[in-house]
Amino acid sequence: DAIAEIHVDLDKRAGSILELQGASGSGATKGPLEAEALEAELSQEQALFDLRHRQVLGLEERLQDLLAQEPRNKCRSLSSEGVGDVGDEGPRMEVLGAWVAVHEPLLTKELEQAEQTEHTAEVEVRAEEAKQELCADMAKQRRSEFVFLTEASAAAAEEADKAAREAAALYRQRGILLRDVDGLAREERAAAGRADSACQRLRRDRRRAVAATTKQLWEPGRTSLLRGTCPQEARKRAAAQAEEMVEASRGQQLQELQLFNEEIAMVTAEMVELRKDLAKAEDAAAEKWTHPEAQRQPKVAETSKEVIPRNHSGIRKGSVGKKASQGRLEIVATSLRELEQQEQAQRAARECRAVELTASLEAAEASLQRCRAEHRATSAGALRRLRRAAREAEEAERRCCELAVAKDRVCLALRDVAFAAPADEASQQAVEQPEPGPNLAAEERRPGAGEAPIDPELRALYRQVLPLLRGSAVAALRPPRKALEERQLVLSSDLQRLELWMPTDSPATRSERAEATEVSGHLVARKRVADAFLRLDTLTRVHLPKATLLAQRKAAQAAQAATSKPRPRPRFWLRFELVVAGSDTWQLAASDVQTLQAITSAVTALLTSRKKLGALALSARQQPGSLCL
Repeated sequence: DAIAEIHVDLDKRAGSILELQGASGSGATKGPLEAEALEAELSQEQALFDLRHRQVLGLEERLQDLLAQEPRNKCRSLSSEGVGDVGDEGPRMEVLGAWVAVHEPLLTKELEQAEQTEHTAEVEVRAEEAKQELCADMAKQRRSEFVFLTEASAAAAEEADKAAREAAALYRQRGILLRDVDGLAREERAAAGRADSACQRLRRDRRRAVAATTKQLWEPGRTSLLRGTCPQEARKRAAAQAEEMVEASRGQQLQELQLFNEEIAMVTAEMVELRKDLAKAEDAAAEKWTHPEAQRQPKVAETSKEVIPRNHSGIRKGSVGKKASQGRLEIVATSLRELEQQEQAQRAARECRAVELTASLEAAEASLQRCRAEHRATSAGALRRLRRAAREAEEAERRCCELAVAKDRVCLALRDVAFAAPADEASQQAVEQPEPGPNLAAEERRPGAGEAPIDPELRALYRQVLPLLRGSAVAALRPPRKALEERQLVLSSDLQRLELWMPTDSPATRSERAEATEVSGHLVARKRVADAFLRLDTLTRVHLPKATLLAQRKAAQAAQAATSKPRPRPRFWLRFELVVAGSDTWQLAASDVQTLQAITSAVTALLTSRKKLGALALSARQQPGSLCL
């Protein structure tokens, strides 16, 4: 068994040694390190093989010695026992049978390997021959492909050079076209700017013309307005008439301007279409140049794949590519000529359009200059008429002032002559007011013969509101100011409003101003409108703050004592308020207690007789000789 195992090991090691020798002899190693490793492994396997071979030889010799000694021992034993001779061939045959049984598979395998090795060698020889033939065919095919690709690359390089030159020419033409387009765009922007400035001038001239026409229509009729007519409505009507007149005169100009704007819009649309056409032409040219290149590359790739070995009939010639390139160049030249013709036509159209736009702009500027000259003449005439109307208005105002002065003088004379003062009313007035108040008796007179008797209710109301009819000096807090300002609180002649006047414009100072005008000999302008007014139907009540009530009590106590020195106070120090429904409260101040009492009593009487004020005012106007309201 040990010998059989050693023989098996020897066979394996012999196979490995053969493999290593084949690997080292085939030259498949790639480096010196691998060669050294193979040699070391081969030497090691050979040393082991020699060692195992010596072991097998030693074991076989020992086995033969044992086999040679066993028959002798058996013969001796048989001779001693009396048994006949037996041949020594039996054990040796058994050993040989065992050895054959062990080595038969190995030998069979070695035979199969030898046959396979011979077959493999034949196959390798045939494969080497086929490989050499294939390499020769491939070399021929590569040479043919190289020749074809060289011709194709030369033709492609030539076409690329031509295309580059044509692209450079197209790029130069594109630059020229872009410069032309930019010039047209600048001209368009300049034209749009001129049109905008012209529109602005037209609007400004229109405003001036409307203002001048409004003044021309308003000034002559302002002095002839009837009492009760609202000046604002009259001015609005005059402004509306002026706008209609100006609009009627501007209709033709607006039509021309609208036509000009339409032409500008058309030119803008044409410019946009031109830019789109240029972009499309550039894209089409780029596609024409890129499409043949894209077609040529797949054809070259297909030829490299579809080449049949040992057949050179499929090689393309360079003349075919040249003819195709010439055809494409003719197509490109034709398209370029068409583009040049289109460009020339568009350039001619743009030049014609620019000439038309320039002519229309010149016509618009000329019409604008004419309109401006006409408006200047109209404005100058309106200004002359305005100055003439202003002089006439000043003359009429001076005459009105003279008439008002004469009227006030006549009223004062009539009041001094016709009015008498009853004693009981004068004593009652002296008891009610510590200081002498207004002379109410001077404002009354007894009815003469043929006159209707004076209404006692009207007379009582007149006595109470006379301080407000004449005007009382107060201080008013008018927003947005934060300080009190001196004003005159006056009741209107129709008993419907409380008005705040400047001290120089109140009805109480009219007579003094009239006398001063008469003495000086020249007219002094005065204000005809109150600073503020309050309708009595919106007045709710009169509110006296606690500080004012306390000040009134202290003033009454000081007047009774008459020993304490009065403290220095501001002029207007007695505050009171007029509460208005749905609006801000009027904050006023009086200078003394008597004025405050007169104002509060008058306002209270007006609030009490609020429903009868219209009838009382009407009866007072029907009796102009009885009362001077």
